Amino acid sequence: MDDSSKKKLLTQANALLVDFEFDYGDRPIAFEAMPRGRQVLTELGEFKQAESKLRATFALRKRLAEAKIKPNEYHNKIIYGAYIALAQSLQRAGKLGRGQDLRRQRSSREDKTLEKEWAARRWL
Repeated sequence: MDDSSKKKLLTQANALLVDFEFDYGDRPIAFEAMPRGRQVLTELGEFKQAESKLRATFALRKRLAEAKIKPNEYHNKIIYGAYIALAQSLQRAGKLGRGQDLRRQRSSREDKTLEKEWAARRWL
């Protein structure tokens, strides 16, 4: 596929994913679409937006807490997947310091449960 066709398809995919996120609001399925959006943005070369998309996924835990819902395996898969994808992205970009800052910030202040999970032991 030529570059212009690829860019057109990726731009359309991004627009559809954003619409999907708006349609589903704070429901977990909207947060599940965010890593897919990151992949599309990365392909488009929009690296800062891709990183922002992953960071937005972390809000799921806050939304669940506000609704007084205990995160289950499905929720944790979305959240931890975003942590791992962000750590991998920062590592590939040569921003290891930022990855370490992410680990310290998330595990020590906002998400004490992460320290006990497999995701933290493997990547953070």
